[in-house]
Amino acid sequence: MGPPPGATIHVKKGGDGKGAVASSPEGISCDNDCTGGGDFTFSSETKKITLTATAARDALFDNWHCDGTKDGVALTSIDVQDAVLDVVDEADPQGIEWTCTASFRQLWTIQIVFSGSEGQASQHGHVVGTAPASDGSGARIDCPTKCTAGYFNDDSETLSVTADDGFVFAGWKLDCASAGTGDATLTIDDNKDCEAHMCPSA
Repeated sequence: MGPPPGATIHVKKGGDGKGAVASSPEGISCDNDCTGGGDFTFSSETKKITLTATAARDALFDNWHCDGTKDGVALTSIDVQDAVLDVVDEADPQGIEWTCTASFRQLWTIQIVFSGSEGQASQHGHVVGTAPASDGSGARIDCPTKCTAGYFNDDSETLSVTADDGFVFAGWKLDCASAGTGDATLTIDDNKDCEAHMCPSA
């Protein structure tokens, strides 16, 4: 006979983004949709269990929330923003049961490109957004320096264009086309591509 059962871990996924969860030692293996492999009972010899959340390419990890019991008595809930969590670190793990939710946030992108008249160089302007960069370094979109940026689901961004000397802004194309030659305001619910069409001034 092997050792008696120890801690039992149940993993769920929360939020509007996707991500995977794995445990060390092996046992929990929850894919991006967390449709399987999210429950495991470790042996009593497993004194330490670490969970690691890995966001999908188009998401960010947000937080862990865990509720647990030991021999039917409630344990203090765990709420952390670190992707790596030591959910069990006990000399006696028998009777421990945790249910942990890893929350991920969907991440979309806006990409700015320029176009011009036939035979003309296209990048003759400046596109700037109103949403601040997460690190406080100015605007999130400030193209041609920063032409791609990430946004959470339902974030809003307003883009304005300034033409270089000798050129005029002839209008938006692609996902910003409805704005014409004005500022383009977007509600981010998917990846967005906006093209600023520049023409030589008369």
